[in-house]
Amino acid sequence: MGAVAATDMVEKIMFLQNLGLALLLGSLIGLERERDRHKEDSHEFGGIRTLSLISVLGYLVFSLFADTVLFPIVTCGVLLLLLASYVMSSYLDKRTGATTELAGIFTYFIGVLMGMGETLIATVITLVVVMLLYFKQVLHRFAHKIEKQELYDTIKFIAIVFVVLPLLPNQTYGPLDVLNPYEIWLMVVLISTLSFASYIAIKAIGPRKGIGVSGFLGGLISSTAVALSLSGLSKSSPK
Repeated sequence: MGAVAATDMVEKIMFLQNLGLALLLGSLIGLERERDRHKEDSHEFGGIRTLSLISVLGYLVFSLFADTVLFPIVTCGVLLLLLASYVMSSYLDKRTGATTELAGIFTYFIGVLMGMGETLIATVITLVVVMLLYFKQVLHRFAHKIEKQELYDTIKFIAIVFVVLPLLPNQTYGPLDVLNPYEIWLMVVLISTLSFASYIAIKAIGPRKGIGVSGFLGGLISSTAVALSLSGLSKSSPK
């Protein structure tokens, strides 16, 4: 009986601990939204109290009713509430953005993740959401400075790394089994990554420091790839 009571006590402590973490993570997102709402004097619904409660709600509903019909009902109710908030905010402020409502959805599922015991995933998602919200102006300025060719090059880079590479077979072919399509393309990926990182560094901190940073970091991986990457970059950017 003593062991059962001790186990029950540990479970209750863990439940309250995760509840507190869910409250904390929701409060972080809510704090950022509260600051932004106060600064812009808008009618957005989400502040520190609302988003904290949404996170706690997600945690409690999943923890207590995950295997019942109540969980999907409450989830649909939260989504409908956020949809209604977006409609009303659009009517009052004549705006089309849905940032706060999307933050509310993320906050709810962060609470659900805490109920599932996925603390690390919930924390990482919270940090990503807070960063995207906090650096609003920086991201907007960055997006406005992006040129058409730069966007096209980014799309090509993503295709090279995340589309072509996973499709290539990781086995040897040809005489003496020396041709491995995956490893060959991996060199292309490495050079492309260094070129892409060098271009971003040059745009961010200037040609002189940017080339130095990319050369130093890239040299730790492959000096050959750095030489090929920067020689190609020098043709498009002579300065």
